[in-house]
Amino acid sequence: MKITTLIENHENPEKGLAGEHGLSLLLEIDEKKILFDTGQTGIFVENAQKLSVDLCNLDMVFLSHGHYDHTGGVPALAACGYHGKMYAGKGFFAKKYKKLPDGTYKYNGNPFSEETYKISLIEKNMQRVTEHVIVFRNFRRKIYL
Repeated sequence: MKITTLIENHENPEKGLAGEHGLSLLLEIDEKKILFDTGQTGIFVENAQKLSVDLCNLDMVFLSHGHYDHTGGVPALAACGYHGKMYAGKGFFAKKYKKLPDGTYKYNGNPFSEETYKISLIEKNMQRVTEHVIVFRNFRRKIYL
């Protein structure tokens, strides 16, 4: 498996790559190209171009969850020519808010509506994507204090 970081919190000046709060990874496995998340903006597309990564020839896109810093680049992905399959877990379009220190709330969910892009919602808790890749959703988290 090959994993290429297209965007993350730190820039890479040696390679001329920008950084931003968020995440986007290209996974290459079983002769498939899978994009995992799209970062906060379209900057991941620019980084992909600098790395000679063709985002139009992806086999599929998975969006880990419905926060802007993981899905904000979806419009840029569509604008650069990708019109393939996109997947997300059930509940992906639920409204999400962050409580600010002053007690007010700020929306931090997807920057687009359910009608804007065709995103298939995964209903199963576990789904095989390729021979060696399985997607999990709805697993329990245990918080230790």
